[in-house]
Amino acid sequence: MRFTISNLGGSPVQLQKVEFNLSSQGTKEDENRPPQFTADAQHIQAGVLGYSVDLAPWLASVGVDVEAFRERTDSGPRGVRLYKATGTTEDLTEEEYRQRMTKALGPFPEAAAKMSGRILYINPADGAEGMVRFATTMFLVEKGATTAVPVASQSHYNVQLDPVGRNYTRPINISQGLKVGEFDRFTIRIACPRSSAHRFRIRLLYNGNKYIDSPPISLTLFNPSGI
Repeated sequence: MRFTISNLGGSPVQLQKVEFNLSSQGTKEDENRPPQFTADAQHIQAGVLGYSVDLAPWLASVGVDVEAFRERTDSGPRGVRLYKATGTTEDLTEEEYRQRMTKALGPFPEAAAKMSGRILYINPADGAEGMVRFATTMFLVEKGATTAVPVASQSHYNVQLDPVGRNYTRPINISQGLKVGEFDRFTIRIACPRSSAHRFRIRLLYNGNKYIDSPPISLTLFNPSGI
């Protein structure tokens, strides 16, 4: 549940704060609406590929059960097994799990929240202040997987990325066959010979020439034996 900010311009900037509103998908946008929330320097985490803000505290304040989305799940004797932060487990039926996750969404039954506001920053070269307005949709869980019952991965694939380089591909031969109405889950393990940062998309090819592209993915790998 992180809001990621990438600086794609030509000059470095120093983020000061992010002022924003969270609203449901059906709410009409109002640019003059005062911001509900402010994430200042202590909430902004700098990384190799930009900045990020953990939105969990603000989502919790408006009624989202963020802890429910952090619980690890697996197939269980009744359907779904939850592994709680307390170290205990709970077994639920598939319908009980769906109801639990639907309730956890709180005011965002579509599993997505509108996030709009402005990003305030300083140009370290001359100290000039700047501001960028933004509006985006933040998915609380993977799009389309809001209340999906967890299914164990049936297949595992491995791929190794280059520590440096641009505009290259890594094909993975996936052998999955699904009938109409069926679903499956597989795992792709990613490795790199040394610590590095990557930005990429995943393209899933199916039924000959059809494909689905993922959103941009930012990944930082730490390899203690290959720093």
